[in-house]
Amino acid sequence: MLAGICLPGQIPGLDERIVGILAGGLVVEINPPDFQTRLDILQERAEERGCQFESGVIETVAEFAIDNVSELITLLNRLVALEAVGETSLTAGAARTLLQGEALTIEQREPAVPAATEPTQTAGEFEDFLSDVSSAVQMQIDSWESHLGEAIERFRSEGFETGRLESLLEQSSPVPVEAAIDEFERDVTQLRKLRTSVAAEDPTKAQDAVFRDPDRVAEAQAIAGDVTTELGPPPGPSAAWNFETYVESDVNGTANRLARQVVQSPASDHNPLVIVGKTGVGKTHLLNAIGNGLCDLKLSPVACISATDFHDGLTRATESGRLDDWLAMLGNVQALLVDDVHILTDKGSTAERLLDLLKALLDVPRQAVFTLNAPVADIEGLPSELQSVLENATTATLSAPDRHLRRALAVRLLEGRLGYADPELADYLGDRPADSARAVTGLLQRVFAAAESQGVAPNAMIARELIEGAVPKVRRPSATMRTSGILISPSGGVKSREKMIWNWPDPADRLIEELS
Repeated sequence: MLAGICLPGQIPGLDERIVGILAGGLVVEINPPDFQTRLDILQERAEERGCQFESGVIETVAEFAIDNVSELITLLNRLVALEAVGETSLTAGAARTLLQGEALTIEQREPAVPAATEPTQTAGEFEDFLSDVSSAVQMQIDSWESHLGEAIERFRSEGFETGRLESLLEQSSPVPVEAAIDEFERDVTQLRKLRTSVAAEDPTKAQDAVFRDPDRVAEAQAIAGDVTTELGPPPGPSAAWNFETYVESDVNGTANRLARQVVQSPASDHNPLVIVGKTGVGKTHLLNAIGNGLCDLKLSPVACISATDFHDGLTRATESGRLDDWLAMLGNVQALLVDDVHILTDKGSTAERLLDLLKALLDVPRQAVFTLNAPVADIEGLPSELQSVLENATTATLSAPDRHLRRALAVRLLEGRLGYADPELADYLGDRPADSARAVTGLLQRVFAAAESQGVAPNAMIARELIEGAVPKVRRPSATMRTSGILISPSGGVKSREKMIWNWPDPADRLIEELS
């Protein structure tokens, strides 16, 4: 789309090919506004500023054949200022007299009164009269009353009470309006900040009239303090779970990529995001990683809460009479992340509240992420509308860990505990089937405990003894206890921790059993 002040063929120096291209398109000519258009523009702008004039005043301004809309609005602004500082309302005749020195052309001037009823006014006398009127108007506009009136109109159009400034207009002599306006401006700025702070926690309280009256700044500060004390920040994600510590493999690669895309473009393509997986496969880790990623983007606040805590918080807020405040706190977060939503299947009212929050967040829009232990279609007991929203959401599915993931988890846990990872032990744990990452972690913790009880470092042999058979009861040697150092394997064989026995402490220990 192109715009210009004349037709393509009338533009001097323009290449003929470009003229042909432009002329071949749809050429629309916009004519200067006629009387009705000018009238509509003036009425709409006057209503936006909350200005009311005597009957015929707006029509009088519209009669001026002004082609430029900006100049038309300038005339309206001049009338607004005059109306604000005048002792009486402007009439249509007064408006014409005050404005004709600027905008009225010779053809638009009112016809002279016939000589039979009133002496004819010479052209020179009429020009002098216009000059006097123009000077008087300019002096009035430049006066302190005019400056104060413009400030009153500006603050009033922004929705603030202006009684303090209006009282200054009652003074019979000039007052230091600059200082008064500056002080009023500072109070207005403070009210805006307080209202924004309260709106982030409780939009209802932010609508209180106190936030529109600069004479009640102290009351606004008290309300802001009470709201902050009552609600506090929403629960955030755990710092222990982030993308850096999340191990990716074939079984969770798609879910990991979707989660990272949510952080890159929140409240966009994947909103809401539903993460599905059985207990222990890493969905809680991924949920908190998303929350921490959004916090890194300076999105605040981000709420990350389990469904159980959501239900308990809702119950406490209801019992204490602060339900609206609690819902407002969660309704104003930049992202809402709820873990294990399937827990709400037998809590109908809580699920309904979650649905209301979700719809409000999606309308803004803001990001929502939920986790479930099964596909949405397999979960019974959720409100039908909530189930419908979740079924239509982007879904990321997590499966049981594969060998690569099990081994990577073992390596990370060994390095975190010991500072190094035994490759043989990591391979053995990777080869062992496990239905969740939590199972791998639990198994390795048992290996740590068994190794500690034997006074040795964790190794593959201890893991095999632990997993494939009963753990031998081995007591630590003491000063009064003799031991051969021989370990009886569950498979029936005889093994030595030292692999070779060079010296027996007691000859009686040499004979274990006579084999027949």
